[in-house]
Amino acid sequence: MSTGALRAAALLLAIPTLAQAAEVAWLARVEGATASRAPQFQKLDITLQSALDLQLADEWTLRGIARLRFDAAGELYATNGRAARAVASRPAYFAGDRGELELRELFIDGTIGKLRLRVGRQQVVWGQADGLRVLDVVNPVSLREFVLPNPEDRRIPLWTVNAELPFAGGDLQLLWVPDPTVDELPGNGHPFEITSPLYVPRLTATAASMAVTVAPAVRPRGGLGGSDVGIRWSRTAGGWDLSLNALHHYWDAPVPYRQRAPRAMRIAPRYERTALLGGSYANAFGALTVRGEVGLSLRRFFLTDDPADADGIFQARELAHVVGIDYTGLDDTLLSLQLFQSWISRHPAGATRRRLENQATLLVQREALNDSLRLRALWLQSLDRGDGAVQAQVAWKWRSNGVLTLGVERFGGVRDGLFGEFRDASRVTLGLEIGF
Repeated sequence: MSTGALRAAALLLAIPTLAQAAEVAWLARVEGATASRAPQFQKLDITLQSALDLQLADEWTLRGIARLRFDAAGELYATNGRAARAVASRPAYFAGDRGELELRELFIDGTIGKLRLRVGRQQVVWGQADGLRVLDVVNPVSLREFVLPNPEDRRIPLWTVNAELPFAGGDLQLLWVPDPTVDELPGNGHPFEITSPLYVPRLTATAASMAVTVAPAVRPRGGLGGSDVGIRWSRTAGGWDLSLNALHHYWDAPVPYRQRAPRAMRIAPRYERTALLGGSYANAFGALTVRGEVGLSLRRFFLTDDPADADGIFQARELAHVVGIDYTGLDDTLLSLQLFQSWISRHPAGATRRRLENQATLLVQREALNDSLRLRALWLQSLDRGDGAVQAQVAWKWRSNGVLTLGVERFGGVRDGLFGEFRDASRVTLGLEIGF
C-alpha cells in the first residue's frame, strides 16, 4: 500500500474523535474451494473487513472500508496485481503475496445546494446484468477467480470525483477518474489463467518454432491527460427507468500486439483508448420486469490468426446489448433470463471471434424457511460454442449475523471457449461469514 493510502487509513482511524456520530461494522469470512478434478485446496481465504461510517458536519458523511485478506492455499494470488494498480490504489502485500491489506473504499459524500458530491475511492455501478457487462465498465475488475465472485467483490474501486445534479427532469451524473488502475489478470499456472484464443495470441505452425517473449504491459499514465471521464443522464418516464451513458476511457484489458523478427516473436501488450455510448431501460409489469442495456464502443481491438496480419490485431466498433426478463410471480422465487449479443463492424480473415457472439444466462433463486435458507443457481452459456458455467449455492442464515454457504461451480465445453478453458478449475466451495 502506498504512503498516501497508509496516511488515509490513519486519518480514517483518527476522525471518529472529530465526527458527530460514527458507526463501525466488522465482517469475518472464511472461504474454501476444492478443485473437483484434482482434490486439493484451490482457495482458502480468510478475510477480516471493517466498514466505518462517519456523520460529519451538516449533511456530509465519510465512508471507509478496509480489508485484510490471506489465502492459505496460495493459488489465487499469482496475478499482475502490483502492475495493474495505480500507486495510490495498491494494497500492501505480505506473506509471499498470499496476503493483502487493502483500503477498499474511502470517500466523502455530501451536498452543496442541488449538487451532490462523492469524492474518493469508490465503485460506480452503471449496469446490473448478471454475470455479463455492457455498461458496467467504469471500474476495472479482478479476474483472479474469473466471474465467480459477486460484482461488488470483483470490481476494483477507483479514486473518482462523482457529481450529480438535477437536469431536464432527471439526474445528471458527471465522473472524473484520474486513477489509471486496470484489470487484475491471472498469471502463468494460475487456476484461472486466461488462455482462450479470443484473448491470447495463438501460435501458428510457422510461429511455433520461434522464440516468443512477452513484454510487460505498461499501465496508462492517469492524471489529467490520462483520465477517464463519463456522463450519465437518468430519469423515469411513463413507468420506465431510463438512462443515457457516455464514457471516454481506457479499455481495462491490454491489447496483445505481435512484433515479428526473422526468428523471434515478441508480444507487446498495451492499453488503448475507446469511447462508450449507450443507455439502459427497465419497467415492471406486475410480477414481470423487463430490463436491458445497450452499448456502442467506438474503438475495440480483437485478435486475428491471419499470418499476413503484421500485428495480429484488428480494430472495429462493437455494439453490445443485453435484454433481461425477471419473474417474481412464484412465492419467494426469482426467475431471471438474459440474452447477451455482441456484434463487431469488421470481421477480417483469421478473426478468432465471430462477428456476432451470443450468450444467455438463467438465474433461479428461492428463499425458504422464513428467509433463513437461500437456494441460488446461475447458468451462463455461450450459444455459439456450446461452453458454459454453472454456479449453484445453498446459503443458510443460522443466526442473525451468521451465514454458512455450500456451493458447486462447474465449467464445461470446448477448451477454446470463454468458459470451457476453465474445465479443470471446476470446484466445490464452503464458506462461513459472521458480522459484528
